[in-house]
Amino acid sequence: MRRLTLVSSLIVLAGVASAQSDAPPSPAPTEYEVKAGFLYNFTQFVEWPAEPAPAPDAPFLIAVLGRDPFGATLDRAVAGKTVSGRRIAIRRVSRADEVAGSEIVFICASERPSLPALLKALPPSGLLTVGETDGFAAQGGMINFVRQGRQVRFEINPAAAEQAGLKVSSQLLKLAILVGGGAD
Repeated sequence: MRRLTLVSSLIVLAGVASAQSDAPPSPAPTEYEVKAGFLYNFTQFVEWPAEPAPAPDAPFLIAVLGRDPFGATLDRAVAGKTVSGRRIAIRRVSRADEVAGSEIVFICASERPSLPALLKALPPSGLLTVGETDGFAAQGGMINFVRQGRQVRFEINPAAAEQAGLKVSSQLLKLAILVGGGAD
């Protein structure tokens, strides 16, 4: 059931599905609408370590590190949504030390020049790193958005996720391009 939900969500996000009605077709989602949808879906298919347990009223934090390409798109994508009963909140930051307490960090393309140092400066466990630059997953990032033609796909480095104590669902791995510790 979760696989069907994920696949359905991803198809809709990719703009593959179209509504059958008399209304004019909706414009295809933008690249960052698709990426925002993926970020939310990743929360449903990654398991974070149980320890240390966050306070029940603490938000599930997604940090955006660098020059934010989403604008309000990411905020709209997660508005009213929860992860394990915790509301999702977005935090925009400019330095690695500001992501403390976050469960996901999206590292913007603007951070490409300092990517290796950034990845080393981030907390070593419990943080899902997501990027959008060539080689991100191969350099130790966990999930990297890649463009294939007009589609947004993603690479996953399973070894990097495992090293951080994260468990990535097999359904998500089946949809990904595996790099690093996985089969290419």
